[in-house]
Amino acid sequence: MLEGINRTARILLTAGAMLAAIAQVNAQTSNWPEKPVRFILPVSVASTVDIVARLFAPALGQQLGQTIIIENRPGAGGVIGAAAVAKAPKDGYTLGFFSINHVINPAVIKDIPFDTVKDFSPISVVAGSDFALVVEAKLPVKSVQDLIALAKQKPGALSYGSSGNGTVLHLAAAQFAHQAGISVQHVPYKGLAPMMQDLIGGQIQFVFTSPVSAKKGIEDGQLRAIALSTKSSVTALPGLPLVSSAVPGYDYVGWMALVGPADLPKPIVDKLYAALKAALADPKTKESIDKTGQQIMALDPATTGAFLQSEYERHRELAAKVGLKAE
Repeated sequence: MLEGINRTARILLTAGAMLAAIAQVNAQTSNWPEKPVRFILPVSVASTVDIVARLFAPALGQQLGQTIIIENRPGAGGVIGAAAVAKAPKDGYTLGFFSINHVINPAVIKDIPFDTVKDFSPISVVAGSDFALVVEAKLPVKSVQDLIALAKQKPGALSYGSSGNGTVLHLAAAQFAHQAGISVQHVPYKGLAPMMQDLIGGQIQFVFTSPVSAKKGIEDGQLRAIALSTKSSVTALPGLPLVSSAVPGYDYVGWMALVGPADLPKPIVDKLYAALKAALADPKTKESIDKTGQQIMALDPATTGAFLQSEYERHRELAAKVGLKAE
């Protein structure tokens, strides 16, 4: 009988401790945020991701009643910053603002110290953008159909540039070449500027790039944009056809998402998303983001989770199809 009483006492103590812990978590989440919230960006200052984060952070901070602190942690293709978010306390005070590179990295970088999907709590895909298919002005190409026909006439003779092996611009072009059934050469560059210079100079024949980065070269008559990678209501180059008009099923969108470490309490996620949605609806914030060429998406947490999973799987399959290997 004494053993039974002791067992019951232990059960009651355990249950009491659990209830106390739950009450403490509920108190923490109901009062959240009680101090500034930090965004870790795995990119450098003045990158598009950095610019967009700094455009909506003040409005989000106003909605939450706290300051949003932006911390840039570039390096290792974004792995260093993402790892910091994965290891952060699950209290909502450290979040990550990632780009599409987050789901590309497992295909090109070995031994990533976290699970790209499972180690993060989805909050929202904040914004997305199209890419422009751009050719050098002297190339006898005025449409996607023309480019494909020329590439098939001269297998392996045409080359495309990207801002680096395994980057979003590489994958956008590689997917196009694969779906179009053409043989072209990839030339990786250390950044966008040298890539665009060589495109203007004719060292490479085409690229996928942001419409904003190509606009000046197009206006100067040095480049020609022939299509957009996805349908968007916000683009610096309106009126262009979609790549999918010539390559059925092609669709490639760049995106930026707000996430937290895994198992972030649902009340915090819900409060964050509600505040974010309100911040992005602010006319001044929306106008500022539109000017960057990004279209506000504001996907809810559940939709964001499904989207990130599908994007991870899509890029893993694409990397295998085009022969990309983790190094």
